[in-house]
Amino acid sequence: MSDLGPAIGIRLRGEPENSAEAPVLLLHGVGDDSGCWGAAVHALPSRTLVALDAPGHGRTLLDEATEIIPEAQAADATRVLTLLAASGPVDLVGHSMGASAATLVAARHPHLIRRLVLEDPPWVHQDPARSQEDRAQQVADLTGWSTQYRELSDQEALAKAHREEPGWPEEEYLPWVEAKRACDPAVYTGLRFGLPGDWRTQVARLTVPTLLVTGNPRRGSLVTEEVAAEAVRLCPVMRVSRHLRAGHTPRREDRDGWVSAVVAFLGRGSI
Repeated sequence: MSDLGPAIGIRLRGEPENSAEAPVLLLHGVGDDSGCWGAAVHALPSRTLVALDAPGHGRTLLDEATEIIPEAQAADATRVLTLLAASGPVDLVGHSMGASAATLVAARHPHLIRRLVLEDPPWVHQDPARSQEDRAQQVADLTGWSTQYRELSDQEALAKAHREEPGWPEEEYLPWVEAKRACDPAVYTGLRFGLPGDWRTQVARLTVPTLLVTGNPRRGSLVTEEVAAEAVRLCPVMRVSRHLRAGHTPRREDRDGWVSAVVAFLGRGSI
């Protein structure tokens, strides 16, 4: 993993060259980082896990020229996948923004991917008529929320996380708080974390077996039943795992369900 050029924040568990099973590359969502994959660590104890920090997150710096973060995240992931896939295709898992990046990678480089898991990607209608004032307010809200975590004490920040997201596995809270504190506020400027173009175009190009993991829209899931059905029509190799007790992050809000679905889909991962 030393031939990556510009620095990318990477967390590695295991050594790909020493494993008989396909490695798993993990791409997080906006505001998270590579430390926010407790569910995958729990679910896949025998697999080599490689998690990347997206630009502006964790230890990866945000280049001022980066306009669409998932594009940069996808480029970083492709460089890492090219190394990891020397012995065979890799399993790719992405959440939210990371699912957008994972979709781009799998659509463009299917030979590198064995199986693809997309956790609640932002497949929502983008209203071009939305006012500049509305967008500015959303940026201000997100930036302020992130700033609060940096300004609070450790104890206060953890208490805030518990209040905002009750019921998660306890081990999820500290990495989540640390990720919020490490995130560059410029990530939120211009809302640069959406999938470039229409998500339907990218999904229709997918040819690798894909699992779409979603939650309940009433609890904050971005993917509705109608959108999931449309995605399956566009991509016949896609199957859906819906978790009604969960919102935007099923792996935290319904860990047992997420683990069961992902383990069953990825199987033993032999290559």
